[in-house]
Amino acid sequence: MYLEEFLLVNPMRLAMAGRVAAGDVVLTSDFMSQTEYQRSRFSREFLSLRDMVDVAAAILDTTATSITVLSLVRTRAQGFADEAVRRYLELIGPHVRRAASIRRSLDRHKRVASDLAETLNQFDGAVFLLNADLIVVHANDGARELLSEKLALSELGGKLYVHDPRARAALLDAVSHASEGDEGRETRDGPIIFATLGDKTLLGNVVSLVAGSRRAMGTRAHSVAALFVREMRFEMPPGTNALAEIHSLTRREMAVLAAVVECGGAPQAAITLGLTNATVKVHLKSIFRKTGTSRQADLVKLVASMASPFKK
Repeated sequence: MYLEEFLLVNPMRLAMAGRVAAGDVVLTSDFMSQTEYQRSRFSREFLSLRDMVDVAAAILDTTATSITVLSLVRTRAQGFADEAVRRYLELIGPHVRRAASIRRSLDRHKRVASDLAETLNQFDGAVFLLNADLIVVHANDGARELLSEKLALSELGGKLYVHDPRARAALLDAVSHASEGDEGRETRDGPIIFATLGDKTLLGNVVSLVAGSRRAMGTRAHSVAALFVREMRFEMPPGTNALAEIHSLTRREMAVLAAVVECGGAPQAAITLGLTNATVKVHLKSIFRKTGTSRQADLVKLVASMASPFKK
């Protein structure tokens, strides 16, 4: 009832507008006499009907559009708030302000964490946020699914465990460089092969999350690296139209490029397209020149770079 009707006619709210700051303690007597206050609609129709006579307020926070107060309601038997009440609110107010500030900070962190989790779940594949000791700070849905399979990666005591020894050493090296900060971003130019299971190959890439300011903090509790793990796919992603435009590739050259990527090499591409090996090699030479590459493996990487990281 107060919020819907009487908040707007509270004379103290109107009197305080633009005249108080966080930390102030406000009594009715600061702005008006007791007689004036008791004649107000707020006092007659709201306070008096509830055996209330006065309200003192400690200002917790003010902004350009809002004010937050801790209100202390006085009953008729207690009478109007006096200087003793002001001193009481001056003592308790800072503690309530601090508690409210901590709560707002925690709420902000929760919202940020929720937004981050939702965003990472949109990625196609597993995403791990790791600290310097390979503790999993966060894992998206794809990562949790991968861990549940226990084929290449597991979580032991909150720590990411890589089954293959070489891949484990490579990950430790990459995360170590990542923890050094910006300088460690380009220490590895290739993916980590975590496992080859039948026709399924799992590749991982590590990206440093440590900027200079975070490195200076010297903490090992926060994530220092993002590990992206995806299944290697030999297929042309939808974004390759942009690749053709960027490098001025002809339709035939795009067909050869697609065949090489999806079929595994020039001889297989020739069979698939019904061309001679010599013709495929001529087109490949042109593709290499236009894209600035020199190997078929580089072409695979180039095409993979055009793939969307998000789920289809």
